[in-house]
Amino acid sequence: MKTDKLKPFPIQQGGAIPWWLAEVAYAYYAKLYTTEQSLERLAERGGFGMFELLALLRRQNPAELDYRQPDRPGNI
Repeated sequence: MKTDKLKPFPIQQGGAIPWWLAEVAYAYYAKLYTTEQSLERLAERGGFGMFELLALLRRQNPAELDYRQPDRPGNI
């Protein structure tokens, strides 16, 4: 499926990012999990969460981070 790289990709807390940036995050998401849920399906379901997106772009596993304690080493 050909997708416009500037098409907006939703962020769960509101707003959007360019599709190309979501593709970068999705590449790491797919390594951590699977490609069972496509990037298109993620967009239909509301996109990435804000902290999830940041973790994926930093090549960190979102499940291993404690978003409530950002001052801890390794956390966002």
